[in-house]
Amino acid sequence: MITNLDELARSLTTGAAPFAFCGIAVSRAGQRSFAVSSDRDVTPDTFWRAASISKIVVGRVAQALFGDGDATVEEALGQPFVAPAGEKPTVAQLASHQSGIWDNGGYLVPPDVRLSDWLDEAGTAIWSDAPPGQQLIYSNLGYLILAACCERASGLPLSDLANTYVFEPHRLSAGFNWIGVPESVSVLPTYRRDKDGVLQPQIDAPPVKPDMTTYQIGESTARLSPQGGLRLSLNGALTLAESLSDGPNDRLWVDDAPAGPLFQHYGWGVQLYDTPAFYPRPLIGHFANAYGFCGGVWHDPTAKISFAYGLNGLAEGDEADGLRPEEIAIFDAVAQTA
Repeated sequence: MITNLDELARSLTTGAAPFAFCGIAVSRAGQRSFAVSSDRDVTPDTFWRAASISKIVVGRVAQALFGDGDATVEEALGQPFVAPAGEKPTVAQLASHQSGIWDNGGYLVPPDVRLSDWLDEAGTAIWSDAPPGQQLIYSNLGYLILAACCERASGLPLSDLANTYVFEPHRLSAGFNWIGVPESVSVLPTYRRDKDGVLQPQIDAPPVKPDMTTYQIGESTARLSPQGGLRLSLNGALTLAESLSDGPNDRLWVDDAPAGPLFQHYGWGVQLYDTPAFYPRPLIGHFANAYGFCGGVWHDPTAKISFAYGLNGLAEGDEADGLRPEEIAIFDAVAQTA
């Protein structure tokens, strides 16, 4: 198994426009295999920004705190949160990207701005035309607000909640925006390849932790970047993939006629596929794509395989949400291990 994955990883970090890093990890029947290739000093334990893989952790925290998620976001936040037509989305709708919130009005809240003040300033710009519960509209802002709901409900920062409900139970070394990650770990910045073919660091060169001394519960949540700021290693990503076999994997959004290949069903921070277009069996997990990184964390319940992958160093201007040929090659290689 590892030989083929090794060859594939090496092929993706050599050639005319190589990635800065390719990592593939597979776990089956208690046996773990890692394929890592890079011209940099990296191992399966090197930490990197995991982008939207972060949503798995936030979703699991939210499910633990809110159960079925029937509480309204307004109740969870303790402040008005009403769609323009008067509807009040629930926490479950927020977690499954069907709250009516979208990213068109922005979602990068400055670290020194209170979330409530930012939302007041944004006004109706955060709302799409879709009423809550009617349409899946993927939203990073929605997961920032979801994390703030978790903090308000518990009185604890997301960093502590993630430790309690996800990291410690699964013996996973990880942290949001480096909070809780040992300073001694090896770090790989996130890169983009510029027009001259040179890899330019985008994030984590060097790592910077947010100021937690002035952190306000439910207001400073953006400092932890819950929508995409998780840092972990390929080893940790595989552990997170393995944890998906335990559930809960409730389907909060079920689409009987998916609009595209990347979304079929959505749960508490996980994408769920009965018939994925890119893999021969059902899958549970989440894709990631940001700042030149793309990857994913997945569990195949039929073959009882868990796997994770990361590619670092997409070209400048490559913002496509669809799967790239290199990712499809990884899914094909993993599928053949069963």
